[in-house]
Amino acid sequence: MLPNRPSRRSGTIPLIGLLCAACLTGRPAELHGQTDAAPRGELAEAYVDRSFAFSVAYPAGASIVREKRSTGPNETELARFVQLDEFWSLVVRHWQTARPLSTRDMLERLRNDLRTRDPDMQELRADTDRAADREIVRFEAQTTSDDAQWFHQQAVIPRRGQEYFTLIMLSPIADERTARSAFDNIVASFRFLRTENAQRQVDTALQRGTNLLLSIAGRPLGLGLDEPVQAYYRVVRDGTETGFVHVQQSGTTLAGRQGVGVQEIGWHFDPDGTVTHTVRAMFVANAMDFSQWDNRIRILPPASNAQNRRVLVGAETGMRQGDKLLVAYSPTFNAPQMEEKVIQIDPSFAGPAFFAILPRLIDLDRPELYAFAAYDSDRRGLSLQTLEVVEGTQVVIDGQVRSAVRLRGSEGLLPPYDETFVDRDGHPMKITTGKAEMTATTQEYVERRYRARVEESLELFERHPARWPEPPAP
Repeated sequence: MLPNRPSRRSGTIPLIGLLCAACLTGRPAELHGQTDAAPRGELAEAYVDRSFAFSVAYPAGASIVREKRSTGPNETELARFVQLDEFWSLVVRHWQTARPLSTRDMLERLRNDLRTRDPDMQELRADTDRAADREIVRFEAQTTSDDAQWFHQQAVIPRRGQEYFTLIMLSPIADERTARSAFDNIVASFRFLRTENAQRQVDTALQRGTNLLLSIAGRPLGLGLDEPVQAYYRVVRDGTETGFVHVQQSGTTLAGRQGVGVQEIGWHFDPDGTVTHTVRAMFVANAMDFSQWDNRIRILPPASNAQNRRVLVGAETGMRQGDKLLVAYSPTFNAPQMEEKVIQIDPSFAGPAFFAILPRLIDLDRPELYAFAAYDSDRRGLSLQTLEVVEGTQVVIDGQVRSAVRLRGSEGLLPPYDETFVDRDGHPMKITTGKAEMTATTQEYVERRYRARVEESLELFERHPARWPEPPAP
């Protein structure tokens, strides 16, 4: 066996997550989206949120914070764009109401919200406009905060029924003219990405996914996991084999609950010399009301200076109990302590271990679309994940043609898509996304090709130790 040495301090990422852009699910959010400075008022290409199905332009050069956070009852911040040098910011929020709001209701809501923070705010505009092929509300005001004058702009864009999106832009009052022109273009750029028909498909798929979770809750899953089931995959990116993943599934008990445990261990050796070691331990209870995971990652940069190689480490843990999800995570690589947040979830939520066994729980002979709410490490919040049983097909594994079922996954039923080819028992044989793929192989192949590199890398990790973060403060 390969010397994985997965101590309680070792870490991982999900199977399909290994094929994401940098093979780094769980990379801290603030490392994403930082761009070079740009002229004031210039806009970048559209930002896309596939779960909530919208796109919008934003100030060029802004850093992007995709962490979802609650900003009030039934209101969630979806994204924040910040130009620190210019003191500009743009926020996208999603909110729902008990009943549809009239234009007058929406404007009154905006006024009241702003007056609670600045009773002396000066209203500059309050009227309607058009964007995303519908009537919207526009609001402008001059506000005071921290002894500075600010130009505050908002646009409320109804989606359907009682569902709304709000764009909020803040800039110094001295930039009023430039900021108004920029916000006009931002509002005009806003698009909903799902058609009404696609939205109905997603709604139906969410209900189907929820029904699946409810139908299997509390009964043995019948996956034949009395003995651990193991699988090995070789990873190819941009046409070059870069590493492997070892997956083990077993029936187990955690916190007095019977369920399924999944461990995924990955080693990736990039052409530039970077070594990435990931380990993830996951569990889902048969009752589907409890799940847990522990995700850890170690990155050894290239040997530009052998004496001062600084290993990067990050960790993330999650536990679902009932309708609450408690997540702890490294705010940055090598942070001394983890941070935590509590997320409200609904019956459509599925934990990481569930997705690892999902192809073994569905009818592979029946083309069908399923959708679930899932935790997104990048956003520190929930995303909408879909899985579709497409068709029976064939796939070539180690030169042999094998029968398979093609599954297609996505976020929000929008491209890009990943494809998973499974056998009739639901075991993955090949996974593709973008320019990366994972293909089933044997333990013998992995040991022959990677044993020496793994042993060498483990020695380097020990020679250049890094402290794992402490749990969140009480």
